[in-house]
Amino acid sequence: MPTAPAPAPAPARRKEHKEQVLQKKLKLKKNYTTIHESVLLWEKLRQRSAGAKEKQQLARTITKKARGTRTSRRRCTGAGAGVVLGTAGGA
Repeated sequence: MPTAPAPAPAPARRKEHKEQVLQKKLKLKKNYTTIHESVLLWEKLRQRSAGAKEKQQLARTITKKARGTRTSRRRCTGAGAGVVLGTAGGA
């Protein structure tokens, strides 16, 4: 005999689940907050109601977030530094 489907979770359970999912994403995805904030800014930028100056400011903010801070960028200083893969000039 087939069992009845489970009832939909109550709103409180849904909120708990959303919070757990968010915590998991924050834990596993290093740049989750930066990406999430950038997506929200992008959605504001896409709107036709945004003025040109506002769009320029939003674009600058998104670019800064995408580039990150100077201390967070890593430089390649190993033996292969400066080598571009797939070029004919290599070995």
